[in-house]
Formats: sequence, C-alpha cells, structure tokens
Amino acid sequence: MKKLLWIIIFCLVGITSFSAENLIENGDFENKTRKWDGDLDDEVIDENGVAVVELEESQDTILWQRVELDDDTFELEVKLKYKPGMDYKGRGFRILFERPDTSYTYRDIAVKQNHAWQDVEWKFTNIKKAARMKFRIEVRPGEGTIYFDDVRIVAK
Repeated sequence: MKKLLWIIIFCLVGITSFSAENLIENGDFENKTRKWDGDLDDEVIDENGVAVVELEESQDTILWQRVELDDDTFELEVKLKYKPGMDYKGRGFRILFERPDTSYTYRDIAVKQNHAWQDVEWKFTNIKKAARMKFRIEVRPGEGTIYFDDVRIVAK
C-alpha cells in the first residue's frame, strides 16, 4: 500500500511540474515569429521552427516579448536553447527582464562555438516585484547568425 501511495504522489508531482504554464507565447517558434518583437526572422531546421538572428557589427540585436505575472510570482525559471551558425563570430548574448520603471536584471551568456544546440537555464528572482515585464534576448555585436528555440519561462 505504501508503495502505491508513493507512486501516486510521484505522478502528481510530475504532472504538476510538467504542466506549469509557459509565460512566453510561441517560445518554440513553430508559428514563425508570432508574438515576438525585434530583429529576428524564422527558419525551419530539421522540421523544427527556430528564431534566426543576424548579428549587427556595431550594435546589439534584440528580440523581446512582454511577460505578465501574477501578484504572488516571485521567482521565474528561464530555459532556452541556442545554436551558433557556422559563420558566427560574436560576443555572446544577454537574457534580461526589464521592469516598467526601466530597471532590469540580466545574465550574460558566453556562446560555445561548437555549432551544436546548447541549453541555458536561469532562475530569476523578481526582487522589485513587477506584474508586467519585458523578457529580452540581446545578441551582442558581431558577424554571422545565431539560432534560438524552446524559450520557456515558468513561475516558481
């Protein structure tokens, strides 16, 4: 009986954590760039929609989306994938949350040059409590292309 109870608890915890709502719309880019703003395009790679960013030589290239938070949301978990193109020569990218008062919290990501998909995870704590923020990906200046996919933000 105890074994059955543990299996039920495990399944319920698994279902709860799996079904957490993604606060980003179209984070998998299967609907092209719908709901995203900024300098990005879309492409299909291995039958999978992805965001494509062409780097600028003298300025950041930015893609963003608004995120609505519940009053009790204090921590967010960000997950995304990126892949540098074969022609990529850049200085990485930054993921950040910008609050309505234009203050922001960010994390810089150094791009691995192995031209394979890389996972990024970040736990962001909303210290200044804002109900609405912009989630931005700012690609640093350089040359070439970088791809993004499976952008996911979940309230914790």
